[in-house]
Amino acid sequence: AVVSTQSTGVTNPSTLMSALTSNEGNAQYLFSSETTNFITQLITAKKFSHILCVGTPRIHEMFSGGKKPKTMLLDLDDRFLQFYPPTIFQHYNMSANFFFEEDGEKYLRMFLKKSKRVALIFDPPFGALARVIGNSIDKLKAQVKEINPDAEIVVYWIFPYFLSKHISEVQPDLKMCHYMVEYENHPVFKRGNSTKSPVRLHTDQPLSEITLPDDNYKHCDKCNAGVPKEVLHCTKCKCCPPINRPTKHCVKCERCVRDHYFHCDLCEGCRPSLHHCKSPSLCHRCQQPGHKRRYCPLVTGNTQNGTVDSIPEDKKSDGKSYFTLSTEEEKKNLRKERKRKNKEAKKPAKKIKQAE
Repeated sequence: AVVSTQSTGVTNPSTLMSALTSNEGNAQYLFSSETTNFITQLITAKKFSHILCVGTPRIHEMFSGGKKPKTMLLDLDDRFLQFYPPTIFQHYNMSANFFFEEDGEKYLRMFLKKSKRVALIFDPPFGALARVIGNSIDKLKAQVKEINPDAEIVVYWIFPYFLSKHISEVQPDLKMCHYMVEYENHPVFKRGNSTKSPVRLHTDQPLSEITLPDDNYKHCDKCNAGVPKEVLHCTKCKCCPPINRPTKHCVKCERCVRDHYFHCDLCEGCRPSLHHCKSPSLCHRCQQPGHKRRYCPLVTGNTQNGTVDSIPEDKKSDGKSYFTLSTEEEKKNLRKERKRKNKEAKKPAKKIKQAE
């Protein structure tokens, strides 16, 4: 039986529950104590009035229980319902901007009332499409502006650096901070591992305002931002590369790569000396040869490097319908189906009389 603990004053429920770490399902990786403290100090210095924690329970726990700033957690893990009232937690899917409860948006509006400076902190799954996460950010920002048009909003989006270009496409105001985000229970991206975390903080807060720890970072005068000590400023890229290892600039790729990589014409990119060449190269979006993702007809309608006729029938579109989010009618039906299943689950099992 599920016992409510909302009245017990539990402030760190993420330490009591086993994390959902199945990559095939709900992979739930929690920030390390160092990362939690860094983000907490970053938020505290900006003196926000409200913090909206989307998929970041550790940050929510650092501020919950206090008077200021107010914090609300939106998370896919419904186990938090045992610990938090609906005023500070809502069961939420960030990929579809979907509240599982009908009054979820009502509680969000109540929370955002009298909001002046709002922080939106997102930690989506790394496999999530940047397009749909960016869409959810835009909708949450619109809700804040609808309640208070003069509210200041700062976004913190946690994502790997090799996906930064996709963030720039949907949220061009967000810039990458070089701070390496680490997780407590991730098998690779944790402190002490030989493989350093590629996860970074993307924000529209000026990077010059963010002070990184002195033990692992330095200040780049040209970038006017903190960077790892191993990183050297690239005059061709006009920035410090996000790779926290020795790098070199590849003219063909038009970016910095690891210094032991070389450009492979067959793969059309820089690879290690020992690697399996892709033959032929396939588009990551439509899985068809002859063009790259950036020239895919699904999105751009570009037929110079690939023809529309080579794309499967079920994917022939301008790219929008292929990644369309659920409609309001579909969301409504999903809520009804969820209510029906919950109602059936609460019904007592019928006793079957054994034949004498």
